[in-house]
Amino acid sequence: MDRPVRSVTLAVIQHFTELQDRIVKALQTLIPERISQQYSKQISSLTYKGFHGNIIIRLELVINKRKDATETFEHIVCSLSDGEQKILINTMEDRIDDSGNLYLRISKQDAYLGEIRLAEGDETIRVVVKPVHPSVDWKQVIQELCKEK
Repeated sequence: MDRPVRSVTLAVIQHFTELQDRIVKALQTLIPERISQQYSKQISSLTYKGFHGNIIIRLELVINKRKDATETFEHIVCSLSDGEQKILINTMEDRIDDSGNLYLRISKQDAYLGEIRLAEGDETIRVVVKPVHPSVDWKQVIQELCKEK
């Protein structure tokens, strides 16, 4: 299979009460071991002030190399349980924008514990997967990537 992924962006909110090393650990769970050390050094942060004056930090990592981006996407989706892969495939239409970008939300707590699980809500890691070609069939890509494992 060709490398169908142009880039993967991982973004997460760190609240004042959370330790940054734990949030970074959660992000690292989503990165394949082969490239984890290299990309962990590239995590950027932006600090905001919340509505009540509290400090909020947004951590973000962009993986732009096609090989690494495709490998990261494969790692994320193929680490999901069979049931969660089915949920992902069944909800695919709601997760794709007009440019073909695929949006996932991964549980921040589970990622910290070393597991990759789909989630909804605020306590998530936002994953944006940009395709090389906007007309990519994400269902087929996921099925092909994960059957090779």
